[in-house]
Amino acid sequence: MSPRLRDTCYSSKNQQDANKLLSKTIEEANNVNDNSIAVPPIKKRILRRKPKIDYVALNDGEGKRALDKHPFMDKFIETFNNTMVLNEDDNKKYFLTNKQFTDKYYEIDYPVKILDYKNSGMSIEIIDNGSKSKQVTFDTICEALGLENNIPVMDVLTQENETWKIKDWVNYYHDGISSISNRNTRLKNVISLEISDVPTIKVTRPKIVENKDLVDVIWNNTDKKPKIKKYFLAGVENSFTDYHLDFAGTNVYYHIIGGEKWFSLYPMTPENVEKYVEWNNSSLQQNENFLGDLLVDGKSFKLSGGDLFMIPSGYIHAVFTPKPTYVIGGNFLTLRDLDKHLAVVDIENELKIPRKYRFPDFNKVMWLTCEYLLSENSVSNGVTNKETLGKLYRYLLQVEKETIKTFPMRKKRELLKQLKERI
Repeated sequence: MSPRLRDTCYSSKNQQDANKLLSKTIEEANNVNDNSIAVPPIKKRILRRKPKIDYVALNDGEGKRALDKHPFMDKFIETFNNTMVLNEDDNKKYFLTNKQFTDKYYEIDYPVKILDYKNSGMSIEIIDNGSKSKQVTFDTICEALGLENNIPVMDVLTQENETWKIKDWVNYYHDGISSISNRNTRLKNVISLEISDVPTIKVTRPKIVENKDLVDVIWNNTDKKPKIKKYFLAGVENSFTDYHLDFAGTNVYYHIIGGEKWFSLYPMTPENVEKYVEWNNSSLQQNENFLGDLLVDGKSFKLSGGDLFMIPSGYIHAVFTPKPTYVIGGNFLTLRDLDKHLAVVDIENELKIPRKYRFPDFNKVMWLTCEYLLSENSVSNGVTNKETLGKLYRYLLQVEKETIKTFPMRKKRELLKQLKERI
């Protein structure tokens, strides 16, 4: 699988990697004496430097690359400037208060920046000896994660992961881009470290997310839920994530705590999907063609510290980090976007994305969704029309034979029978 193909779902990969790496040591991290943690001071960046050459890419036949710059970064910046959305009269719909966003939720199928995130219900707390006394900063988050713990760190140029100690990532983040020149270190990024199980970091998602998260709505057993709700992301200057669809076309909430992010987003139109699939299926196209040149109807947004950004299902997007930035965000399915979730899973099937890079337990979630929609407790608010129910029925027929502990074959067939009667 080519490196950037993983962008379609590497948040799932990072989530699984992070869970494995953190779960073994989180208890030890909780016992760390804060007085023994020494976070290095921020160092000055070298503003002028001779570009380093990516000899990994050179050996792979991709030509020379600068270590501190993604090859498509200039193209991205050009596209970003040409499509940037400003908070002006014609674009007011993209900039809403939390109340406006909540009231219009079922009408909104485009990215929105929330103007008053503090009214969204989202909060982040660092727990210190049972109290929430610590200020939320990059350093305090990393301390709460445990400086001796491991995290998956992504190489921006190859999109491959490697394992680092959190304390080493803190050093790298504070050194910034100067570390690339001084130590011949490649450009790195932490894009999705799932932190739901970290007891020293309490994240409350926006209220609209808590209310609409499909997994929370339909989950009716004691099995562990998929862990895709709360991520810690951090990147140094020039970090770049190429165009991708989040796994299963999940919606995204994205809160910048400090720094700045530039988003370029394209809707999942038939034309854009065709170009996206064609680009993903060709390593030559991925290496030579900037996808933003091939897609249409794009919008770009500049986000800074304190901003809350809501990305609806099915947006193909790329992200650039102009300066060191750290973020709390997460993914969620919704009943409103059920047809889009199924459409993205079809794309993942067409691209032959391995299961480990997909939304965890997606098929189980779909069976639970079916069960919920057929129950008397279902509150679909009219979003699950017969066409969407038909898509769900056809999808479940395809995966009927997959073994799921809580859904024996007899139960599946009865659900399919009832669902068919609804359509």
